This record gives sequence, C-alpha cells and structure tokens, in this order.
Amino acid sequence: RCSVVRGLGDVYKRQVKWKKVASSGYQVQYSTSSSMKKAKNTYTNKKTLSKKISSLKKGKKYYFRVRAYKTYKDASGKSRTRYGSWSSKKAITVK
Repeated sequence: RCSVVRGLGDVYKRQVKWKKVASSGYQVQYSTSSSMKKAKNTYTNKKTLSKKISSLKKGKKYYFRVRAYKTYKDASGKSRTRYGSWSSKKAITVK
C-alpha cells in the first residue's frame, strides 16, 4: 500500500509525493470532491515518486490518493494489471 508523503500546493510546484513500494508503477488520482467523484487519473513508472499536475487551479482545494500497480503476463501470455489499495486521501489547497 502506498502512502502520500505530502502535497505541495505552491502555484509553481503543484505536485504530490509518495513513498516507494515494490511495483511496476503508480496511479495518482485527484479531485476537487472529497468523495473522489469525477476524479482524474494519471500514471507514473516505478522510478517516479512524485507527480506535478499543472492543471490545478489557484485557490481550489484538491484531494489526492495514490496506489501501486503491477503488470504481469498470465498463463496465456496476455498482459494483466493488478492494483493495490488506495492510500489515504491528502488535501492540498493551491496557493
């Protein structure tokens, strides 16, 4: 399970950081709703432990969560993805 370390709401940084876990990559989800309705998703590779999201609007509060995923091939050779559980949400107000 991933855990969000911190979110930086500075108008120039607008990024979220998390701790490393064994994975193929990470899925970052963010929304202006604490229930994560209409959330947007972005993905990173396993080496990336932060994500800058430049589309965040100044003065708005956003909620972030992260989860790890692992890709593998099944018995028939098809590529599959298994997702971990979501981190707890972290609120960030863009300044």
